[in-house]
Amino acid sequence: MSTLQKIIESSKLLRNYIPDRLFAESNLPQVKVVLDGKVIAVEDASLVVSSSGYIPGKPTYRALPTTGTFIPLDNSRFDENIRPIITRISYNDRKLYEPSPGYPSRYSIDEIEIPDEYKYLLYLLKEVLKTDYLPIEFYALSKINPLRFRCPASKKKRISLDNTHWLFFSRARTNVEVTNNISFSHSFYAYLDRSNSFPRFSIYNPQGLIKPIKQYNICGILDAEIYTVKNAFYGIYAVDVYAVLKGKYVVGDSKGGWCRYTIKSSDIKTPRDNTSSTSMYCISTKNGCRYSNYFVKIFVDGDHNNWNPVILGYEIKNTRMLTLDIKDLIRKIASSIVNIGEVEQGQDLKLDYEYKTLSTNTAVVNLLRHYLSHDLVITYYLTRLGFTKIDKYVNLSILINDLFLGNKLTVKLEKDDVKDLASDIINDFIKSFDKEIRQSWISLLRYVLSTVKGERLETYRIFRECKNNKNTQRYCIPHEEAENIWNNIEKRIEGILKNYSEIPSYFGVRTTYWYVGAIIDIIKHTLSHHLIRTISTRYSVNPSKLIEYYYEMRGDAKVSIMERDSGGIGVLNVAFESWEKSDKELRERQVAIEDLILSLGKCLVGTPEDLLHFALLNDDIRERLCSGKDNDVREGIREIIRRLNIIVTPDEFEETIKLWKSIYEEADRLTRILRNGNNYLGNEPCKLLRAVHELRHELEKKMRRFPDMDELMAYMLENIDEYSILNDLLTKMLERGLRTSGRFREFLHELYGTNDYVKRFIGGVNFILRSRIQDIDHLKELVRNSNDIVSKYGTKALEKITECVGKRRDGDDTCKAVIHALKLLGRALRAVLMRISLLSCNGACGMCYVNTKSCSRFGAPFIQARTLDRRVLKVLASELVRHMSDIVRDYYGVNKDVDVIVELGGEPRTLRCE
Repeated sequence: MSTLQKIIESSKLLRNYIPDRLFAESNLPQVKVVLDGKVIAVEDASLVVSSSGYIPGKPTYRALPTTGTFIPLDNSRFDENIRPIITRISYNDRKLYEPSPGYPSRYSIDEIEIPDEYKYLLYLLKEVLKTDYLPIEFYALSKINPLRFRCPASKKKRISLDNTHWLFFSRARTNVEVTNNISFSHSFYAYLDRSNSFPRFSIYNPQGLIKPIKQYNICGILDAEIYTVKNAFYGIYAVDVYAVLKGKYVVGDSKGGWCRYTIKSSDIKTPRDNTSSTSMYCISTKNGCRYSNYFVKIFVDGDHNNWNPVILGYEIKNTRMLTLDIKDLIRKIASSIVNIGEVEQGQDLKLDYEYKTLSTNTAVVNLLRHYLSHDLVITYYLTRLGFTKIDKYVNLSILINDLFLGNKLTVKLEKDDVKDLASDIINDFIKSFDKEIRQSWISLLRYVLSTVKGERLETYRIFRECKNNKNTQRYCIPHEEAENIWNNIEKRIEGILKNYSEIPSYFGVRTTYWYVGAIIDIIKHTLSHHLIRTISTRYSVNPSKLIEYYYEMRGDAKVSIMERDSGGIGVLNVAFESWEKSDKELRERQVAIEDLILSLGKCLVGTPEDLLHFALLNDDIRERLCSGKDNDVREGIREIIRRLNIIVTPDEFEETIKLWKSIYEEADRLTRILRNGNNYLGNEPCKLLRAVHELRHELEKKMRRFPDMDELMAYMLENIDEYSILNDLLTKMLERGLRTSGRFREFLHELYGTNDYVKRFIGGVNFILRSRIQDIDHLKELVRNSNDIVSKYGTKALEKITECVGKRRDGDDTCKAVIHALKLLGRALRAVLMRISLLSCNGACGMCYVNTKSCSRFGAPFIQARTLDRRVLKVLASELVRHMSDIVRDYYGVNKDVDVIVELGGEPRTLRCE
């Protein structure tokens, strides 16, 4: 054989281990950005779709400082009932986005698979428009035609391009184009540059999936297949907009108003646009009020009489898709991973059940938070009812109902009748709570939990139903119309729950409970993110090169990911072959087992926190940890892993050791604050850690799920008297905060007239919260019946606090001092709990799997995290090992070339992947 032949043969062998397109550039379609007839940029379509998709406040500047390019949000020509949800992609009959040749492609709503929320909304729009046919148009982008918005310099600098890009109607909270069509009788806002938005993605109509090019079964539980995808469409069907605005909020009379500033015609400049005769307005909002809002938009094109929904994106051609069929897996372990019920208490043997139950309950509650806060349809309806900052409103409602009102969401989840459950969710957590939110004790709690600067509370609703069906000076929605919208929201939630209730039967799981289908769906979504993270990490590929193919609430047993570049990059083939090799060659078996089983739910932030939380609840294990000896610490953590009965990877174990040292030092730093005035016996840091985690565990048993930070803060404030070390620490920290508060400290001291005013202030706040003080009259009634209240908290002080938190407008100096002290109290609570409560990953326990570039559903990480759950995947991995392994009775009988040894529940087990 010649040298050349040897080289050729060697290169063929090498190609078996190197992806075909390892060194190739991204093969995505290019999009031209054209301004004033000139091509000013050529960019990847993925960049255009993800960052130029109607993002207010984030336009692409490509000219002088006084010139910006932007794409306006235009919906002023449509019926006001649908205006809050749509925006046009044309401007004065000018196409802002130009599609590639052969596009747009049209499909009816039922001809193509689209996300459930998008389909529901399109059916709704058909009813509003009274039309039988509403086709969806798919635009594969080839060109963008942004408009130029020119603001000449001003001597007074009243006009600044930095805060004058967009306009916003105040009544309907919807967008309008920046032209002379604006009616100055309306109040409006200008977007500030801190505004942002996140697209909602999806993959549509993949072609060429008839027959897999490779397939085999992994370990008897997963059927893996590789397909060639000839063509697929990747696009945006909606955009979540988080707008920071400035302008007039509420029109006030001469005597007052929330914001009396108006934008007068003298503040408007009308320079000409170079490309047309249209006048462009530059809006000065120097004296306006700041405001923030959240809303969702879908795209339409055409005029107000004839328009179609539009999905913007690009084609992916000749790529690969990897699928895992998890039907058998779910059927085997469904009964052991789904637990909605009470948390077992008092026995370490039940700790694994407790962890499993808390994890499952938390996952389902987070999923409901997601739908109530970010579902396209529910968001649209709530916007029409005047709600804003919907996600914060929903979180506060769940907190108040779970902790204080006895309406535990996890209890309601046990209902089998989805119609009754949907009604309870709407009535208890959305509709009724809006009437209770103005009570003094809830306002007080909102001040404590608030992270917003200033003395006012955030606004959650900007208009309400008309009283007695009569309009007032402020805008209100007619009662009959409002009730109809509430009914539609209830029907939407009922439809979501019904869709989930149908999923278990597809997997052969005999149950009609909707939450079982919800957990299965969470597993599917999180598992697809797990595959992307695992493959990209093992083979050093950017995760943005992969994308999941996922539709929620669908009875499909396949988890799929695909290479998002046309032509593919070959990494899925390499991963597939490595798993296949590990299945056939026994010495390499650990690759498939590690990737697809042992690393499920791996989280170097969340898992160590969970381990230490439960370890600190056990006296013996806590004593080992607090001894400071490395061997004792390691043995203590191994013991809690055994009792929790879950799989923990070596990386997670080592991170737990590091985290323990870190939080012990933090607890030691906090207890130094107490050592000057208090002498605690024994190990002070461990006393503090014990108090915090016993408090947290009591809350977990009460709520039957893991809490988030705000919930733990509220519970600690309500029960502060029961934990002396926490009470003393909080008092010291609030005293330190007030030292730099100047006159606020003096007003607060004067209100109580004693040197222990800080301790009495915290006690008064605790009393108002525990007593659920509704208003000043309710407080006076309690005071009349109890002399202890007068002597302990001070009648004058209690009445002043109640009066101040009940005010909707600025109060006197004493009220300002009270509000300032409440916010300082919240900061002190957060400072104590932020590190040592080990809750950084609990509020969004899917955050370890968030990947904004590879998720085919949500670009926003805080939306995505609610639909993922690393704990459920961790429980899944543990149950898989339990079903697939045998306990090692004799190490001499273990064949290390055949078996993979895993420790679960303190027992070594062998995984036989036969």
